[in-house]
Amino acid sequence: MRFYGTDLRCEEKGLYIFISDDGCGFDYDAEQYEGFSSYKRIGGAKHFGLIGMKKRCQLIGAEFSVSSAPGEGTQISIFKRMN
Repeated sequence: MRFYGTDLRCEEKGLYIFISDDGCGFDYDAEQYEGFSSYKRIGGAKHFGLIGMKKRCQLIGAEFSVSSAPGEGTQISIFKRMN
């Protein structure tokens, strides 16, 4: 990985958070992360990151999305509508 970045924007509609990197990426399928209460084993390692982030977003009513593909890096987007 050579680059990573974060961007935080507060706009009229709400708060946007973007986290990205140009790492190796991975084959992300949101359904594979559904139903795991604590962690997912990927390549022999335990991963809590995406599950924990998604659960925390759900707790505050925020939208959570991941865009990633092998060789393409990863971008995580979070949006919390302002009340």
